[in-house]
Amino acid sequence: MILGKKYMDRDLDEKGFKAVMQEILQLAAIPNVENKKDKAKNFVDVMLSFLGTEESEYRIEPSNIKAILLDMLVGSMNTSATAIEWAISELIKHPRVMKKLQMELESVVGMNRIVEESDWTS
Repeated sequence: MILGKKYMDRDLDEKGFKAVMQEILQLAAIPNVENKKDKAKNFVDVMLSFLGTEESEYRIEPSNIKAILLDMLVGSMNTSATAIEWAISELIKHPRVMKKLQMELESVVGMNRIVEESDWTS
């Protein structure tokens, strides 16, 4: 999910990565263009506010914003993949813990469906 919109693999295949990034930039730019002063700004809003300003020694252009968003997107994916890989490797190294997890999943979720957020307890 990016900026409140869920993108599937087929979206990237059909539209292409550049088109999806352009759409993301538009989704982030529309609230910024409306200039709502009482609305809290997110990171993309702040970056877009730098477009065309001469206040900084650095010029920010749309291609710079796209590159920063891409870096953040790729970085977040790698972090999630690394965390999942680490958790699975720890379970493989500790079969007793894996068995305990399997038993808990079977008793809480069952064998007929996948785990959902509502299955979590605080």
